[in-house]
Amino acid sequence: MVAMHIIKLSKGGKTIEGPTLVFADMEKLHELFPANEFWKCQRSSTRNVYFPTDAQAQALYEALISYYAQNDVSDEQYGTDDFIMGTEIGSSLLSVFDELLAFFEDKVGFTKNTETGAIIAEKQRRHAELVEERKALHEQQVIAAFAGLDVLRKPSDANHVARLSLKLEEYKRRKGDCHIHPDLAIGIDKNYRCTVFKIEVLEAVLALEEDATLNLRELVIKALPKKGFHATEYFFACAVIAYYLGTPFPGTDIKGSLPELAAA
Repeated sequence: MVAMHIIKLSKGGKTIEGPTLVFADMEKLHELFPANEFWKCQRSSTRNVYFPTDAQAQALYEALISYYAQNDVSDEQYGTDDFIMGTEIGSSLLSVFDELLAFFEDKVGFTKNTETGAIIAEKQRRHAELVEERKALHEQQVIAAFAGLDVLRKPSDANHVARLSLKLEEYKRRKGDCHIHPDLAIGIDKNYRCTVFKIEVLEAVLALEEDATLNLRELVIKALPKKGFHATEYFFACAVIAYYLGTPFPGTDIKGSLPELAAA
């Protein structure tokens, strides 16, 4: 269950909504700034919507930029105890700071002085570079790992191919049964992602000529930039399809069966 926390400000007769946060995010902020005037603001009866005055919002903004300029804000992910479709929503203090600063500056119109702005901008630049370096290293490791996997070969037996096609239809029905938007599901629902990955791999196999092979290194290179990519889950999808092709990856333990063809 998820209890989203939202800051709402009135500006020029309009209500401006801040980023969607969760309880753990607000708890982290309260631990950092327990005496901040922001916490005295009016709240909804459910306690998860905040209606600060301009002064109370400004107080939180000033605390955020002061802390950001003087400290390293962690990008380490923490658990939130909030779940959607059985998947925990992760967060980080850095993402909360960046989202709130963007809201207060871009939508509310708050500004920081030149010196503080330069310090924070440099920290954000360095962090962006670090993220790109981590991403590049991770992608290299993933590509190397998939390059070492066996290729997937399209069966020459027509009945086997027909049963694989039925399995593909089953995966597509499973994907369609998800009742949340695909853009959200791909990010938070492991089962949905695994189904999407299985569809992608199986469609690639079935698109091959008879007895042709699928290079998993090339397949994962195409998959890496896509939203929601998860290396372990993608490997599992490949392992499942390899099992259904009759050539399971060594060391994997996959259970399942292909649909039977209807009697003629």
